[in-house]
Amino acid sequence: MDEKTKYCIKCGKKIPKAAKFCPFCGASQEPVSQKSEESQIKPQETSINSVNDEDYRDNNSNHPGMINSFKLYLADAFTISKQMNCADYWWSYLTIAIIQFVFSIITFQIVFNYPLLTVDSIEGETYIDHPGMLILAFFLSVIFAFFSVASFTSMIRRLHDTNHSGQFLWLLLIPFVGSIAILVMLILKSDSQGVRFRKKDYLQNWYKKWWPWVIILLLAALDTLLLMLISSAYAYILNN
Repeated sequence: MDEKTKYCIKCGKKIPKAAKFCPFCGASQEPVSQKSEESQIKPQETSINSVNDEDYRDNNSNHPGMINSFKLYLADAFTISKQMNCADYWWSYLTIAIIQFVFSIITFQIVFNYPLLTVDSIEGETYIDHPGMLILAFFLSVIFAFFSVASFTSMIRRLHDTNHSGQFLWLLLIPFVGSIAILVMLILKSDSQGVRFRKKDYLQNWYKKWWPWVIILLLAALDTLLLMLISSAYAYILNN
């Protein structure tokens, strides 16, 4: 620690020596003394060695990587009133991209090799040829639905970390230009002013609540229905 910085008495991160409030966690800082500076070194050393509870609360890891960042991604899947630093966001994005790529291949094989829905044009009846594959397709849809929600909220937290509102995601409705604008925002460095988006009443242990699961299941049901229609249309084209 140099003469111009000190460690936050709460989260242990390095901040300007004259700061009265921590730009990372918002904690009020006591007057700096030699004794307090020495005591502040301990939390910093602890946070370097492990990802502690404060890291998960702030959705920032001192050791960004595929595992640590993915854990933060999962923990705050239904939380937007936080921040997410650039490294954690892109590491988790890489992890999700790999997982979704594998599951997409499996889904592709199911949809185009096993008709999930068959319509008898003569008798006017509709029936399911492969119920086992339909169940598997629904399971994959649940995973895709969860990742869709979690990726959306992580984008909002990343924007918060750059001191931008999640409302900027409306730019995605603008073809091409909007996507580029959001991409630029997502790769910006962290801005200490982004702490204004953080709230204490964020959702904890979302998997213990009922409404996140309702959202996931509804999205999964819609996705499964879409897969059934695509599979049925593909089978109809092949047979005619």
